Amino acid sequence: FDKLIVMRYTTLAAYTPNAIAGKYDGEQTGTPPDIYEQIKKARPDMKTFFVPSGAQPAMLFNTSKYPVNNPNVRKAIAYMLDIPTMLPTLEVGTLENDSYITGMVPSFRDIWLDKSFLSKLTNYAYNPDKASELLILEGWKKGTDGYWRDDQGQLVQIEVSSMNNWPTFFLGGDAIVNQMNQFGLKAQFKPMEYGAYNDYLKNGEHTIGMNFGGNIAYGHPWGAYKNIYKDNNVRIGLKDPKDTSSAVPDLKIKLSGGEVVDVYALIDELFYTIDESKQKEIVQKLAQATNEFVPIMTIGEKTVPYKLYHTDTKFKGYPDDAKDPFWFGTSTAPVFSKLIKNGKIDLK
Repeated sequence: FDKLIVMRYTTLAAYTPNAIAGKYDGEQTGTPPDIYEQIKKARPDMKTFFVPSGAQPAMLFNTSKYPVNNPNVRKAIAYMLDIPTMLPTLEVGTLENDSYITGMVPSFRDIWLDKSFLSKLTNYAYNPDKASELLILEGWKKGTDGYWRDDQGQLVQIEVSSMNNWPTFFLGGDAIVNQMNQFGLKAQFKPMEYGAYNDYLKNGEHTIGMNFGGNIAYGHPWGAYKNIYKDNNVRIGLKDPKDTSSAVPDLKIKLSGGEVVDVYALIDELFYTIDESKQKEIVQKLAQATNEFVPIMTIGEKTVPYKLYHTDTKFKGYPDDAKDPFWFGTSTAPVFSKLIKNGKIDLK
């Protein structure tokens, strides 16, 4: 190769015209359906490989903030959202979400948790009646305007915030707020420029923030629970943003069966445990704890849409299977370098 041009993503506005014009040989940018169709029409030489990445876009509940400091409110919000109807508006290639809220994307969840175990967990698939039951249980009532009041008779207002430059979070956040309002939970959508939004989450100013939650690291469930409870401990409201120490929060969750789970101790134990059967026991406890605590609500399983252009005139020999390990790279451009170095792509 003399040259292979791979795009470094900045904004959708900068990316789209260059992709349509055929400026790139490859890229891995997620797009909403309308943009994807525009590029596909302009570039019939484009091939897309939707590669599972182990990541899941999610709502992060700031459990230190009213009203999502109440687990029944978090559960009700999960129930009131019809996630499958949102998927067509998100990035093309987004897979179904983990409605069991186990902390893992479905493709990993189904390796570690069998169907008999999952059947014992709460399935938070769309169920507005169940959402209403949980709110009524907390003393909430609907007013004559159709919006919910809390047990003090106060109108409940909730904010969902998001970065404004990533289609899944921007479009997903907007859809979520629309569905909340339709259910009667008065909600406002707050999209922000990424730099400001990142600070907003780091400072714990959000109530519900849109970001990734439960990303798999090293192809193992340990990465998902580390991501939720350690990497995002401020974002899910377990640690004071001003606390810069390495100390972990004291999070002990009493399961419905009565067992108390020390979440952080189990995450560490999972890291050091070699025996696979023991690992599965720990993963089950962490999955059940997450299912009952509900620190996040996922809206899909992300795939990375690796795109290769000029396939009719320039490239050959690349793997046709999106699950071929050579395509795996968790949204990074070096995948293309990997293909070249390992002789998995060639010039015609």
